[in-house]
Formats: sequence, structure tokens, C-alpha cells
Amino acid sequence: MAFSPRWYQNDLITKTIEQWSQGYKNVLVVSPPRSGKTAIAAWLSETFVKPMMLYSQPFIKAGQGVVFMAHREELVRQLAMTYAEFGHTHNIMAPKDVIQDIVRRQIKEFGRSFYDQSSLILVGSVQTINARSDKLRTFAPRVGLWMTDEAHHLLPTNQWGKAVALFTNALGVGFTATPARTDRKSLARSQGGIFDAMVKGVTARQLIEEGYICDYRIIAPPASIDRTRIKVGSTGDFTQKGLTDAKHESTITGDCVASYQKYTPNQQAVVFAVDISHAQELADAYQAAGISAQAVSSKTPKTVRKMIMDKFERGVFNVLVNVDLFGEGLNVTGIQVVQMARPTQSFVLYVQQFFRCLTKATGKNIGTIIDHAGNVGFFGRIYGLPDSYNGWVLEDEQRGKRKKRIPDDDLITVTTCVKCYSPYEAVLPKCPHCGHVPVPAERSKPEHVDGDLVELDPETLAIMRGEIDKLDNYDYVPPSLVDTPAEGRLKRQRLENREAQKRLRDNISLWAGFWRDGGACDSEIYRRFYSRFETDVMSAQALKLKDADKLNETIDTSLKNLIASSGQ
Repeated sequence: MAFSPRWYQNDLITKTIEQWSQGYKNVLVVSPPRSGKTAIAAWLSETFVKPMMLYSQPFIKAGQGVVFMAHREELVRQLAMTYAEFGHTHNIMAPKDVIQDIVRRQIKEFGRSFYDQSSLILVGSVQTINARSDKLRTFAPRVGLWMTDEAHHLLPTNQWGKAVALFTNALGVGFTATPARTDRKSLARSQGGIFDAMVKGVTARQLIEEGYICDYRIIAPPASIDRTRIKVGSTGDFTQKGLTDAKHESTITGDCVASYQKYTPNQQAVVFAVDISHAQELADAYQAAGISAQAVSSKTPKTVRKMIMDKFERGVFNVLVNVDLFGEGLNVTGIQVVQMARPTQSFVLYVQQFFRCLTKATGKNIGTIIDHAGNVGFFGRIYGLPDSYNGWVLEDEQRGKRKKRIPDDDLITVTTCVKCYSPYEAVLPKCPHCGHVPVPAERSKPEHVDGDLVELDPETLAIMRGEIDKLDNYDYVPPSLVDTPAEGRLKRQRLENREAQKRLRDNISLWAGFWRDGGACDSEIYRRFYSRFETDVMSAQALKLKDADKLNETIDTSLKNLIASSGQ
């Protein structure tokens, strides 16, 4: 069966080959969930296996072997089915029952099996490849390309890295939607990782707008679990004990069932639970409410897990509750709903879960995310919504530390309306869905009202204006400094501060004018300024030389980016 790459897939293929041509051996390819990364792998495989292909290059010799690795049996099945869909025969290195199941599925789907032990394409689980590495002694040196999905797992010292090390003559490609690790270890070879270069594709928002994946709605009622009291472990995410204890003190089980009944009755839903007991507790609660549900985890026997998944894909029951089992790679077109019952500090895990319901399907126009864990609000204040974020970097100056958000003029942080539970841009003074105007608990500091000076109390405004007046008009010289060199230095310093402030205020006016021309009100502009530059407009006007010049440079860069992106 012949397929042609979509424009963004072709772009990623071309960029990957360009990186190889520049001497970068292992390339990390970043593309959103549901964007067809496995299809990209199939086209790259052709380049190494067959002569005279579209992307052939002098440094790529036809007739080489290709290996695609995954870490879960469900993903190995999906890889094998994709290669079959493309008409590529392939060898499979996995447990015998997995191979037999794949063969049965291919015969049912395509009328024949594409399993061929002599094929140059090998699909396998990382675990099995490592366990049976002795059987690859002849094939491994012939491999010209290794590939993995969920490549944020790769480190030289883990099972992924050990498998990659078997293919010493090969170029490498790692696919991921989220090129970062919860433990903050770098994926870059220069910082102890495996990859030499990164290529980034489109955002998920672009894919939604072009109709390749579903749009979504978010329902985010007040969090059922208090995430502020959960301990964060060495991995950077919440500890399992902390999650379990917090669950016991919450109403999350009943809240999940009630929300499903209210917003998405009879739809196919995947629920992410805190632990195995919580998963079973949730499944029991759904069943008690007359909703068909099953729970699965890594402890579920393989045969039982496979049977449950088959039934879910066929729509035999509605709700599949799992424990971090299907956050990555699950490609079930029938999933309509994701329920988050597990808080996380990991943006990677959050994004992976978020996109599970955005696969397009006949009769399905939208996916629904119901967040009872506070994840949307927590990450929305840092990264915005995940379909727009694309600020990934390979080499990270903050390696080993908690990363700060990289300023991004395209980033729109979000908050959640306390009245209608819908997320919206945090810079807006009121909810665009229901019109609710949030009232801050305290107005004495800009950070309590997201930089909106309109909402600050008069006393605070007076104090802030006093700082500005002091900078602008304060000319007092202590008598002890009059007619001394120190008087001259003091006056020069004040003049330099005022000149720096003039430059800064001119740029603030230009920046604000850009947004005002776009229809933003003053309150929104104040909030945008605070969100983008992490200080409010009035406090900025009290900065002295060094800090004023630093902020001025940042605003100047932002303004240039905004103008360039708008085409003005």
C-alpha cells in the first residue's frame, strides 16, 4: 500500500537527514502525539532497505538493517501493524505470544502476515533485544538505522542505552512528543545523554487547525486532591506514598464518577489513577453507578491485560482505569475522554496523558479532558496549554535543576474559571466562557492580581508611585557631599538611571501599543506584561540602570518577535 508523507512529516524527514549529513549521528525528533511518528519511521526505513528511494543520500547505503524498539508489548504490536500497513515485511523480537498475536491481527486486518524472520527490518521490545542480544551478533553490524519511540527514556546506562549500543555502525533516531525527563537528566550527548541534535516539528495546535487530530475541551473543577501537601521525590515527581496518602484524604473517586455521568455519559474513557488499589476502587465505583469499567496495571497478567484492551477497543465496556500504563503510545482511536485522577509534577507525563483522546475517528469531532488532579491549572501557569507549547531544547543550561520557563512570546498561560470550570488565557480580566470576574483574595501586591494595576488597592499604588517619583524627581544631595567629587558621581548616577528609564518606558509604550492595536484592553496588557516579563509595569518604572537596561533588552527582543510573527 503506497502512502505519501504529510507536509510536516516530510519536513521532519528532510531535517533529520540534513542533521546526519552534517555529521550528527543520533537525532532526536520532536513531534506531537498522534502526529504519525511511526509512519515517519516507516519512510525512513525504506531509505535504508530499498535502493533509489526519495530520501536516499550518499552516506546511506541500501540493503542495511533497520531496528525499531519499544518498551511495551502494546507498542510493539502497534509498530508491527504500521509496518504491515505500509506493506513492509519485518522480523519481530518479542515474547512468542506477542508474535503470535501480531500475526493473527495482521491476517485479520490485511489478509496476510508480514512477519518474516529474514527481513532487514526488525521490530522488537527493548527488554527482549537486550535479553537475546547474542542472537543479533550477525545482524547487528548490518544495522544502518536504529529508532525508538518515547525517546525521552534513553540514557546510555539504562536498558534503552544498552540496546542502542548493540548497533555500533548505525545512525539513530529517537521520536518523542516530550523531550525531557522528570529526573532532569539531559538527553544531549554533550551532557551525558545519547543525542547529538534535535529537530522540532509543528505544534499540536497546528495539527488541530489542519484537521489531522481532534480539538478538545477541558473540564477542570476544583482539584479533588490537595497537591500542595504531597511530597516531591528525587525523580522530580510526587512520591508514590504521598500520592496514596493524599488520595485517602480526598473525594476524588466519587468526583470522577459524578463528572463522567454529568459531562461524558456512555463515552469511551481512559482514567489515570494514583495506584493499583485506587484503580480498582475507581472501577468498582463506576460499576456501582451502572457504568461498565475495568482496571488494569503493570501487575495485571499479560493475557488478562490483552483481553481487557481488546474489549475496550471494541467498545464492550466504557471506562478503562489504569495506573501509568497507557500514558505513552496508546493509540486507540475510540478514546473520547481522558480523566486525570492522578496529580503529577511531570509536564512530560501530563502532556502524554492529555493527548490520549485526540486521535481522529469516524463520528468523533472532539476529545474531552476532565481534570480532577489540578494538572491543567498547575502547568497552565507555566507552559500554557500543551497543544501550543514548543519550547523544547536539547542542551539545557539548567540541567540537574528545576527548569525555569523559557520566555516565549507565543506562550499563553492559562487559568481555570472557578465558576464554569473552563480554562482560559490568564491574561484576560474575566472568563470568556461565562463572564465571571475573579476577585483576588489580596490586592496589596502585583503578584496577587497577576500584574493588573487596575485591581491594586490605592495604598499599594501610592507606594509604587512614590518609588517612581523618587527615581524621577529626587535631587536631594546630603550637605556633606556638596562641592565634593561624590556629588558629581551621585548626579551622574541619577542621570544615567533616568536615561535608562526613558529608554525602558519608550519600549514599554511600544510593546503595549502592539497589543492595544490588536484590541487588548489596559487590564489585559498589564497582565500580559506581568506574565511575559515577571514584573508589573509600575514596578518596572522604578528600576535603576542595570535592571532597567536588562528588562529593556528583553522587551526589545519580545517586540521584534511579535512584529515578525504578525507579518507587520
